[in-house]
Amino acid sequence: MTAQSPLPRARIMGVNVSAITMADALRTVEDWIGRKAQNYVCITGVHGVIESQSDPKLMAIHEGAGMATPDGMPLVWMARKLGYVGTERVYGPELMLRLSALSAQKGLPPVLLRRRAGPCRAPARAPHRTLSRARCRRHVLTTVSTGLCR
Repeated sequence: MTAQSPLPRARIMGVNVSAITMADALRTVEDWIGRKAQNYVCITGVHGVIESQSDPKLMAIHEGAGMATPDGMPLVWMARKLGYVGTERVYGPELMLRLSALSAQKGLPPVLLRRRAGPCRAPARAPHRTLSRARCRRHVLTTVSTGLCR
């Protein structure tokens, strides 16, 4: 994968799941920020893939994402079975923490998550306190999976 080429995607039950590692995800978001590219990430697991089967809007959200991370081992195992042997789990809370650290280290705008379009709100249940204290200046990462923003 290079910054100029699209991320590899494993088609799992009609959903294009990015066949990536945590390092790939971090490089990709950093590249988007550097190029000022407007993009978003779906942190998804089996639940998101299954729900997409009966929800065309959710399917469209996954399909429109610049990256749909495999946040669960069943998606990783399926991607590997489909030939994407280097695929690793990209756990949503860990990705957020690493992006927050990258943001602080390189002086980039903070990365926040939100569940749907609209005004930014701090997550109701952040995985760590550091995320809930971040200020909203730019939306880079969006999650459509359940668990973090309820």
